[in-house]
Amino acid sequence: MKLAKLLKKPFWLITTIAGISLSLSAAVGTVVGINSYNKSYYSYLNQTPSQLKVTENAKISQEKFDSIVLNLKIKDNFKKWSAKTVLTAAKSDLYRYNLVSAFDLSQLINNDYSVSFDLENAIVDQNSIKNVIIYAKSDKDQITYSKQIVLKGFGNTEQARTNFDFSQIDSSKSFVDLSRANLTLMEFQILLAQNFENERGTNWFSRLERALVASKASLSLYNSLGEPVFLGPDYQLDPVLDRKKLLTLLNKDGKLVLGLNLVQISTKKTMNLNLEVRGAISNQEISKILKSWLETNLQGKLKTKDDLQMALVKDKISLSDYWYGSPNSKANTSQILTKSKEFKDLFDLRESNFFLNTKIGTVYLSIIPKLLDPSQISVVDKKKLVENQKIRFEITASLKRKAIDKKFIIQDLPVFVDLKVDFNKYQAAVAQMFGTIKSVKEFSMPEDQDAKTLSSNEIKQRVDRLFELAKTVTNLENPSEEVLKSIYLLNTGKYLVDQDQEKVKQELKTVIEGLKSKANTQKTEKNSPTQPKKPEVSLAKTMQNSAKTVKVSTFAEEAKGQSQSQQTQPVSTSSPQTSQNSNSNSTSSTNLTLENEKFGTSIWTAFNFANIYKLENTISEYEISTLGNKLFFDFKLVDKTNQNLILAQSKISLNNIINSNKSAYDIIKKFNPDVFLDGTINYQDQGKDKKEFILKDLSDNKLIFKSEDAIQTDQGLELKKPLKL
Repeated sequence: MKLAKLLKKPFWLITTIAGISLSLSAAVGTVVGINSYNKSYYSYLNQTPSQLKVTENAKISQEKFDSIVLNLKIKDNFKKWSAKTVLTAAKSDLYRYNLVSAFDLSQLINNDYSVSFDLENAIVDQNSIKNVIIYAKSDKDQITYSKQIVLKGFGNTEQARTNFDFSQIDSSKSFVDLSRANLTLMEFQILLAQNFENERGTNWFSRLERALVASKASLSLYNSLGEPVFLGPDYQLDPVLDRKKLLTLLNKDGKLVLGLNLVQISTKKTMNLNLEVRGAISNQEISKILKSWLETNLQGKLKTKDDLQMALVKDKISLSDYWYGSPNSKANTSQILTKSKEFKDLFDLRESNFFLNTKIGTVYLSIIPKLLDPSQISVVDKKKLVENQKIRFEITASLKRKAIDKKFIIQDLPVFVDLKVDFNKYQAAVAQMFGTIKSVKEFSMPEDQDAKTLSSNEIKQRVDRLFELAKTVTNLENPSEEVLKSIYLLNTGKYLVDQDQEKVKQELKTVIEGLKSKANTQKTEKNSPTQPKKPEVSLAKTMQNSAKTVKVSTFAEEAKGQSQSQQTQPVSTSSPQTSQNSNSNSTSSTNLTLENEKFGTSIWTAFNFANIYKLENTISEYEISTLGNKLFFDFKLVDKTNQNLILAQSKISLNNIINSNKSAYDIIKKFNPDVFLDGTINYQDQGKDKKEFILKDLSDNKLIFKSEDAIQTDQGLELKKPLKL
């Protein structure tokens, strides 16, 4: 109904659904909006009969519901107003008067029923409103009731207050309602100003009315008792405009206020009203939404940089221990953090812009994170952060409805989130064992004159065998001859002779004892850590299209002065680790670091990782792949009960090997050739101005040949001149 028509009525009622429900919230509870509620209701009715069944244990039966709604009592404060005035206000887009608040529905509301009226076909009949449909829904009982009723008890005539004065309006209780708009204050301020400017006409309040409706806002006026105020035809509300004829919207103490003038037409008397805008999406609500989303979606994406993480591993502490606790050892970490405390120097964050769907709609989120100063965190919170191994960040968030929007719906909102950013105990142990947190630890087969060139198939067979041997727990404390020979070959490319066996055994035992010593001095966590998220796809996965899995093949093993039978091993991907029950307290002290170790030793310690670090309920898995003349060993530690959950992982690469998928070396070597050159894999480009390549003899002679003017092709080298020794 247009405002002009409304003003012709004996009285002018200004109120809203949320207005009444807010002032009487203690009595009437939460009211569901009519349109959205009806959609939910009708979708509920369209279900199959088997779905639409009444719960036998419902607090209110159909009979009791009928009895309640057919005998509704109007509240005393509403008895003097006519049915015509109330229905007019209830159907007004600007005022949205809530009839539910005018009646005693406590029997339904106190039993957790949401109540609404459908007034689409409602009509006035003297002091009653007919054709009203009432809906009551209980999510708890999964019941929806409805019934057509008559609302009775309104006044017979309009009761104008002839002595009305301005003092009856309480500006602290009156407000602009945004509960239906789903807008932030910043968003509403921009939208209302735009809608008001787009309206045309000289009647300022008519323009304001249309702008408010277009912005899904409404007005509510109340007296000091919280009762709706009725204005006669001699009164009108005009917006307060600035010198540019724009609406006056002011921010006062974090609140948005709309300036209005209440004007008595006959006397030109004016009263200023500053109405607070209520029902907008609050900063606190948005902060809560963003906190939950960020703590879920930034986990695993925001990480410490490698140098800081390695320092934490060396100090055997977490970052939360350093910032909020009192660790005994923090020298390495302090050295990093004293250089810089800037976020970009300490952490990696791959993304800072996101689209997310929330109850406030789909929004475009932009964030600027920083580490919150520990001095701003309470002692109690610090204790919780240490227990949960989390770090508190202050994230400055800005939101738009669309990425291309120039205007924000909220800007520079601080959100405090707690995240795990450093290694869990499994990842820290792996980093400690391998001596690095880099994605790949690189080794290279030695190029000594006496070293044997190993093929990827031969390496794969040795690794598979070591995996099986690691299942025998005694091989960790007292490695067998087979263990020693396999490790030594993978380390040096040479076969272990008998006189060196004891020396190699003691060196291996020293390495294991050193690792156990590190494991025993590692901090014992008081509580079991939260299961980490599955890490991102490893390097082996990214090479999936180009890398080839090494297949196991049987071959006659070449040996000098020894013969050793070797059985073909099936490709293994996982095997449970046996718990180490023996006393691992070691009195030996060693300065050996894993950087000084070799490929074979690292493989062996990886297979014994769970036993060395006493990590129960874990399983070791590995994959071997090749890319060019490089072999990759991808090691994973997974949860025993959920093998899709990767607890920690590391990758080792080995250079200077023969790729069995490209070379016939594994087949040819069975015939013990005097000289074996393979132009497909084992050559080096030595020339810059001319094509000069070096080829190495893969047999025991280790001869080196030069080729001039050769052409490099996909199949290998195409020779133009004889080779030179």
